[in-house]
Amino acid sequence: MRDIVIYMNPRDFGHKTADCISAYWSMGRAPKFFSSDNKIWIAAKGCIQGYVECEFFDPEDLGGETLEWNGDTWVPLVQDIPCKPFRGFRYKWW
Repeated sequence: MRDIVIYMNPRDFGHKTADCISAYWSMGRAPKFFSSDNKIWIAAKGCIQGYVECEFFDPEDLGGETLEWNGDTWVPLVQDIPCKPFRGFRYKWW
């Protein structure tokens, strides 16, 4: 099982982690070892903020709706984990 972390701007972060919203994330390349059973950790403002449960993952829909999650599954961290901004996804952020 391999979780990933994605980095987004603060405006997207607020919208994509809101309650009662289905959120999508487009990717230029699909993570090889990721599946819909994994968590999607979300980073913004220089920190890992928390995670969501992946509802749907389509590795063939690159540039489209590759990842989908529901904002109701958002679990914020008690203490943010610092990380440098990056594009795309990572399996490790430390």
